[in-house]
Amino acid sequence: MTLIVANSNIRLQYGCSTIPQDPPTPVPIPNNSYCVYKSPLENGGYCGDGYCQLEITLPNGTELPMETWQNCGQDCLCTPQCENKCIGDPDGCGHTCTEENTPTSVCLRNETLPCTATYNQGLPSYCQGIEMEGTQLCNNTCTGWNSCQIGAPTITAQSATACNSTSPAMNGYSCCELISCSADGCDCCGREEGAAIPNGYTLKFSWGYPSQPCSSEYWQNSCRISQSNSDPENWMITTIHTTAEYRCWE
Repeated sequence: MTLIVANSNIRLQYGCSTIPQDPPTPVPIPNNSYCVYKSPLENGGYCGDGYCQLEITLPNGTELPMETWQNCGQDCLCTPQCENKCIGDPDGCGHTCTEENTPTSVCLRNETLPCTATYNQGLPSYCQGIEMEGTQLCNNTCTGWNSCQIGAPTITAQSATACNSTSPAMNGYSCCELISCSADGCDCCGREEGAAIPNGYTLKFSWGYPSQPCSSEYWQNSCRISQSNSDPENWMITTIHTTAEYRCWE
């Protein structure tokens, strides 16, 4: 007999019953001539008998693990477990999941894909969002893609000031907004017209300085931001005896 799966064969099995005889069978049993091998269902069998003998019960009642797909593949078959797994993941049978047994897999683990998403955080209402490039990661079960991950756009903060001033055109910005507008010591001079709206531009926002030395219709237009009609990434700040603080997103 043997309790080692690799050593078992038709002549060396896991369990036997002794042949009744007089005198009794010696202990330990000296050879196989004293044994009648048991059925695999009765703790007998061997690797290659066609029955997967998962365990046997020893005379003291202990359950002893025996055959598995690793030590007796001809008796114990292993069914790959690849549902909700990725191609290349362990299949539980000593191999990896393949395209054939992972039909739900549409991507590889840790695979990334270029994507675009809209950035809206902190943007003024007149800006519709900034389209930015990012990446999306294959999800944990490889059945689809996680949401597109993008960073924050670069923000440039500047100021424009002077009497009746028009800033240089600001190019390459997806969105710009006024942050503040403060007056110089010129009181109400020149503010009747308000800050200019350049030709070829559309006014997006007007702002005034906090106090109101002039009539409200004038001071509220002391700083203006406008967007080009032909190039949505071109902006312009205009002031009139004021300083405009603004920021732009690239």
